[in-house]
Amino acid sequence: MINIIIFIILFLVIVNWFQIISFSSLFVGPKIKTSTIKDEWIKNVVKKKTGLNLFDVTLFHDK
Repeated sequence: MINIIIFIILFLVIVNWFQIISFSSLFVGPKIKTSTIKDEWIKNVVKKKTGLNLFDVTLFHDK
């Protein structure tokens, strides 16, 4: 049982390595400026197509 858990954890880390690195750089690296958008059109399109309710949309500014 423990072998299966270790295998699953290792598999997820190996498969998602680039996502883990890019996500961890938000906490470790230089701060990235963000801003939020409150747009009713985006909320309505997402609600109509997926059924999800959005509070706001976050933008990450690049250099």
